[in-house]
Amino acid sequence: MSDPVRKALVTGCAGFIGSVLVRQLLARGAEVIGLDDCSRGSEAAIVDLLGTPRFTFIRGDVRSAMDVARATAAKPTAVFHLAARHFIPECAADPAGTYDINVVGTERVWDAARACGAEQFLFMSTGDVYQPSVSPHLESDTLAPFNVYGLSKLTSERSLAIARQAGGPAVTIARMFNVYGGGDRNDHLIPSILRQVRGGARELRLGNLWPVRDYVYVEDAAAALIRLSDVTGADVVNVGTGGGWTVQEVVESIGAALAVPLRVTSVSEFQRPVERDSLRPDVGRLAALTGWRPTRGLAEGLRAFAAAEQR
Repeated sequence: MSDPVRKALVTGCAGFIGSVLVRQLLARGAEVIGLDDCSRGSEAAIVDLLGTPRFTFIRGDVRSAMDVARATAAKPTAVFHLAARHFIPECAADPAGTYDINVVGTERVWDAARACGAEQFLFMSTGDVYQPSVSPHLESDTLAPFNVYGLSKLTSERSLAIARQAGGPAVTIARMFNVYGGGDRNDHLIPSILRQVRGGARELRLGNLWPVRDYVYVEDAAAALIRLSDVTGADVVNVGTGGGWTVQEVVESIGAALAVPLRVTSVSEFQRPVERDSLRPDVGRLAALTGWRPTRGLAEGLRAFAAAEQR
């Protein structure tokens, strides 16, 4: 185990997970530098933190060596690299742009982290790097992404492994599975369902209903990243709850959380032409390394999400 992070750079600090991570690091007493170009994240997500002690916000692009150099000028001891394009339909629509952000951006942040003498580099990857399987994925499973997003993240994982041979911060790869909660600006499954329900719909129009996914609440996901930062060079670790729910089951859980009857129809225009049957993590390594456990099951998380959206 290492000492708690004293000074951290969080890229993607105005994003869905990044804004929560910043708050948790500050609550732990860390000094935090946040970097975000606000192209997907929103300054509104961190506006209450601007001007507060121990938080510095830098608007900039991870692909810009100059912007990243400004963000590392204060010499953070740990770098949490979350900035990325990750909404799969958006990635598929612009592969070149996705590789530019996700791969070139990672290279820029790594170079700056090494140059400033950072001790740790935590890279947020994805479960989409794994070859499809109906069984929960172990970190040692075969890697064979079949979408642009997963391929961009695996490319960065392998690039970091090569770069690390020449020295630099200890690297932890956090393979994140589906995250949900307040502040998600992408039209993922759970936000899409809630948006339709808030609009008065009781007959939902969604894509494929059979895929099984793990869902981890955003506060728990951010806490897992911090716990991983307490373990120097944890290598590769899955982050999720270890559970699995079909789309139909998620709809039923949201209906129960909101106390409204919901029906769902699979609509061809929303169906992804290529879809995994299942995407679930084995989280034994995460628990063994950190003792982390999710604080919310799906039902509790959905109730918290719905309540946050009402405020």
